[in-house]
Amino acid sequence: MSPHLLSPVNTRPLKWTCIANIHYDVTKTLIFQDNFYKKKRIILSGILRSQARDITGMLARGPVNILKNWEHNGTWHTFCGEIY
Repeated sequence: MSPHLLSPVNTRPLKWTCIANIHYDVTKTLIFQDNFYKKKRIILSGILRSQARDITGMLARGPVNILKNWEHNGTWHTFCGEIY
């Protein structure tokens, strides 16, 4: 396994996929990749309100349970979810 995929604490593979402040079109592309769903948990952050509705719909079509959705000033959204 590649060293950059290992946790610095215990050398076990990380269980999270995190996408933050990435252009919306890139985020959409990543969500439709099989590798996106290989981890146990996901975090998507820096999503605008209008885009958050679309992202919610995309995630609902996949094996994702959204655990939490944070909203900042009615504009920015962050999602935490688990892959089942």
